[in-house]
Amino acid sequence: MTHFNLYSLYYDLLYSDKNYSDEVQYILNHLSPNTNLKILELGCGSGGHAEILCRNGNQVVGIDLSEGMIDRAKQKKIHGFEPLLRNIWSFNFNKKFDIFISIEVRLLPVVEPDLLFVSYKKLK
Repeated sequence: MTHFNLYSLYYDLLYSDKNYSDEVQYILNHLSPNTNLKILELGCGSGGHAEILCRNGNQVVGIDLSEGMIDRAKQKKIHGFEPLLRNIWSFNFNKKFDIFISIEVRLLPVVEPDLLFVSYKKLK
């Protein structure tokens, strides 16, 4: 088991006091008042942000490189959330999105222009 997959076993416990609602509200405050947005979340982890975004009437496709995180996200059975095992640098599928977000990608110390370009191409 890789270190990150081992980390996924304890992720929700370690972040049980994290205020996902405030972080999601910050995002929602900067979006149109419409719900039912199609959102791509890069580095979705176990689905903490997606759960709140979906509760607000949006649809979220989340991608993460950790099989353990994706398994945890799927176990939560969040309505409107599709967690997928993908690499954020090379994912490809035939879906378009209104916006993309990346809140918890810790492996990128700065936002890489190439990642923004790859992600931008997935928008409508």
